Amino acid sequence: MFNDIKFGRYIYKDSIFNSLHPLAKIIVTLILLIEILFNNIYSNLILLVILIIYILISKINYKLYLNNILKLKLFLISIFVINLIFKINIFVSINNLIKIVQIVIVTSILMYTTPINSLTYGLQLLLKPLKKINSNKIALSISFSLKFIPIVLEQATNTIQSLKARGIDYNKETLKNKLEILKLIIIPIFVNSIKKSDNISDILELRLYDVNKMRTNYRINEWNLKDTIFITLNVIILLIVRCI
Repeated sequence: MFNDIKFGRYIYKDSIFNSLHPLAKIIVTLILLIEILFNNIYSNLILLVILIIYILISKINYKLYLNNILKLKLFLISIFVINLIFKINIFVSINNLIKIVQIVIVTSILMYTTPINSLTYGLQLLLKPLKKINSNKIALSISFSLKFIPIVLEQATNTIQSLKARGIDYNKETLKNKLEILKLIIIPIFVNSIKKSDNISDILELRLYDVNKMRTNYRINEWNLKDTIFITLNVIILLIVRCI
C-alpha cells in the first residue's frame, strides 16, 4: 500500500534543479503556487506543459510524479462528481482538477530535488526578514515534519506486513473491513510517532539545543548567477502565461 510512495524523499540527480540554491527553489515554488491558484484553464494548460518540461529537466523518473497524482485519483474523481452535482461549469471543474495536479507536481519537484536540511536552511533565509517571527523554530518544525513523512510511511508498511502475516490482507478486504483495519494501522503509527517525538525532544535537551539561539550551518549555499536567472526566467514565463 505504501511501498511505492516516495513523496518527501530527496532523490539525488545530476540536474540543474539539484544544483540550485534552496532559497531560489522555494521562491519559485511559491510564485508557481500563487500563479496556479489564479490562472484560468488556458493559462493552466500552458503552465502544465512547462511543468512537464521541468519534470524532464529534473531527470527524476516521471513515474514517481505520476504515482503521486494517481494516489489522489479518488479525491480528484470526488471533486469532479461534486462539481457535476452542483452544476458547476465543466471548464471550471476541469481547471480545478488541473490546479490540484499542478500543485502536486510543483511540490514534488521541490521535495525530490532538495535535501531536507537544505530546505530548512532555505526556509530560515526566507523567514529571516520577519524579525518578530522565530524563523529557526518554524524551520525546525517544518524540517521535523518532513522527516517524519518517510518514517510514518515505513511504520504503516511494517504494520500492514505484520497484519498480512496474521492473515489480514488489506488490499483484498471489503470497504467496511478496510475501515476497521485502518484503526489497527493508525493507532500504532500515532503511538510510535509520539514516542519518537519524545525521544527527539530528550536528545535535543541532552545536547543543550536552544531553538531561540542563532544557528550556524556546516555548509553555506552560495547564491550564484544561475539562481537569479532561474527566478527571473520563471517570472517572465509566468507573466507571459498570465497575459494569455
